[in-house]
Amino acid sequence: MRKEIIAPTRVWDSKPLGFAHGIAVEEGKKLVFISGQNGIDVKGKVVSDDFATQCTKAYENLAEILATAGGKFTNVVRLTAYVTDIKDADSFVKITAQFFKGDLCSQTLVEVSALAFPELKVELEATAIL
Repeated sequence: MRKEIIAPTRVWDSKPLGFAHGIAVEEGKKLVFISGQNGIDVKGKVVSDDFATQCTKAYENLAEILATAGGKFTNVVRLTAYVTDIKDADSFVKITAQFFKGDLCSQTLVEVSALAFPELKVELEATAIL
C-alpha cells in the first residue's frame, strides 16, 4: 500500500498540530482522507468570525487538498460537517451547493459544543476516491 501525505502550500501548515490535511492511499483506486478543514487561511489565522466566511474558506481549503491529490468535489464520497450552532445549517447547505455541483456525496452535519479553537464555527472532513 502506498500512502501519500497531502499538504498543499496554499493551505495553512498543519504539521505543528500533529496531523496531515489529507492522506492518499493507493491500492487499485486512490483513497484520499482529508482532515477537518475550517476557516483558517494559509498563515494559520481564522479568516473571520462570520460563519459563511469560515465555511467558504473551509471548502476552499478542501478544494486545494483535493486538487493537490489530483481530484475534485465529484470525487468526494463522504463529508462530515461539524458546526457550533445548528442555526447555521441553512447557510451551510447553500454554501455546500456552491461547491458540490452535480454528483453528491454522503454527508453528516453535527452540532458540537466547540472546535479546536474557540473562534471556529465549522469544520469539514472528507473522503474521496480518485
